[in-house]
Amino acid sequence: MTFNQTTRQSMLSYAAGTSTWASLHTSDPGETGASEASGGGYARVAITWGSPSGDSMVSGSLDFTAPAGTYTHIGYWTGNSGGTFKGKSELTPPIVLAATGAAHVSSITESLGECP
Repeated sequence: MTFNQTTRQSMLSYAAGTSTWASLHTSDPGETGASEASGGGYARVAITWGSPSGDSMVSGSLDFTAPAGTYTHIGYWTGNSGGTFKGKSELTPPIVLAATGAAHVSSITESLGECP
């Protein structure tokens, strides 16, 4: 079965509705949300998604406070603490902080592409 664009947009809207918190990760979080940042005033931030357009949707900007380190991924969660890990995006290029400070992500574009 191949889903049409309306169905793919509904899938994106559902994902956005359940992925309301973003996290920073120092390596690929896998399927569990591993390697999440900690310390230095770090906390997950709320994420706001725009409406799907075509086969993708774009988030608003994300502003984290994080300790020194290299951050390679954003994670998506159902809660600001704990919650269920829903997915990830790779940061290209990674965010590198030499000291505790602000980590800014302008936006994230998520796409289902051609899914069956």
